[in-house]
Amino acid sequence: MEVQITDLYLYPVKSLRGLRRQQLQFDRRGLAEDRRWMVVDHNHRFLTQRQRAKMATLTATPLPGGLRLSDPLGSKVDVSVPACSAHRVDVQVWADQVSALPAAKEASQWLSQRLGRECLLVYLPASSERGVAGFAASLVGFADGYPALLTHEASLLELNRALNTAGHPAVPMDRFRANIVVSAVGDGAAFEEDRWAELQVPGGRLVNAKPCERCMVITTDQQTGERDQSREPLNSLRALHGDLDGNGLFGINLIAQPDREDGVLSLAIGDRLQVVYQ
Repeated sequence: MEVQITDLYLYPVKSLRGLRRQQLQFDRRGLAEDRRWMVVDHNHRFLTQRQRAKMATLTATPLPGGLRLSDPLGSKVDVSVPACSAHRVDVQVWADQVSALPAAKEASQWLSQRLGRECLLVYLPASSERGVAGFAASLVGFADGYPALLTHEASLLELNRALNTAGHPAVPMDRFRANIVVSAVGDGAAFEEDRWAELQVPGGRLVNAKPCERCMVITTDQQTGERDQSREPLNSLRALHGDLDGNGLFGINLIAQPDREDGVLSLAIGDRLQVVYQ
């Protein structure tokens, strides 16, 4: 079976708005430029849309040597990658403690004003390495646990059918904050991506680490930052495609295994990938 890449997304800052890209590249530290920055609270613990849904409305655009943060009203602030010699702080993302570099205070103040709480923007330097559970040779940035997330258009179609049948509006794919969106070449069944062992791509392969367990973030409109008060599509997903613990599953977490010694593997919209089943 073949699938074709229909969309690619990059998330420069964890939990801020995604950016559509024509190409993405993996390097030895995971997906290049993806979630190398993160917002933390006064205790240096990670902040996401789980706590502040309005993070979805803030955009981080990569610039040479840094980022530009902007909001829907046109306010913006530029921030440079901190110098390696800067004072480091230990930050927490889930159970992991990672050494990070704080950004300039102007960026943190800008974020604090828009999110209504004290924040600090931090950067993950190349000298700090965060491993991937169960994959000793793999690294990840500030993503929840794995370097990339893939979703399947057939699964969204099936979920939207269930939502419409229950009287709820359909949702777009951006609710699921994928890096890679694929569509089957020919027939493709909903949620069959759970059974894919790997995807073979020119220059390497993408290994299915595990299906993605979904949380309240998918109830957040990624354009407005508004939370769906009926907890959709999470409730419908749990009923349609849940695990034994009651988690709704949508998409698969991926580990890149490039053939090249430098760890580089590139993907582009339109690429066809060969599926190997478990």
